[in-house]
Amino acid sequence: MSTDATGGFTFAYQENGAIGRGIWRRGYNPDGTEKYGWTLVSTGTRTNASIAMAADGTHLITWQQNSSGSDVFGRLYDSGGNALGEAFAVNQTSSNEQTQASAAFLDRQQFVVTWHGEGVGDTAGVFVRQFSQLPEAILLSTDKDVDPSGIPELPA
Repeated sequence: MSTDATGGFTFAYQENGAIGRGIWRRGYNPDGTEKYGWTLVSTGTRTNASIAMAADGTHLITWQQNSSGSDVFGRLYDSGGNALGEAFAVNQTSSNEQTQASAAFLDRQQFVVTWHGEGVGDTAGVFVRQFSQLPEAILLSTDKDVDPSGIPELPA
């Protein structure tokens, strides 16, 4: 679950039962009334849903998508709950497992996504990518392995 500056909130989760298999979301106004109902974000074998929200309510939902390995995907939505483009791949390295994504907005126009993965020369790394939302996610950096001594420098 994540909140905007007014107290509105949206939550995302994995469902494998009654309403269908995949990643779903639902949004509420600050007074607790429904803003938008159950919305299917991505269907199929999807796990580890996560959500990040900007102050204005723009939000990003990330998840792990399983096929021959696991990859991390994301999808952006505006404050009214409308999709801003299609789902997009977060990780560049697609071999082995890319899991446990988490995201944060730097401001309304930029966000970062981190995840655990198996990259080139690093079988147990934490990676980060920076994106710009104009209105769809535009990659600003390649996969960066996070050095345990600090956060990597991202382009301005």
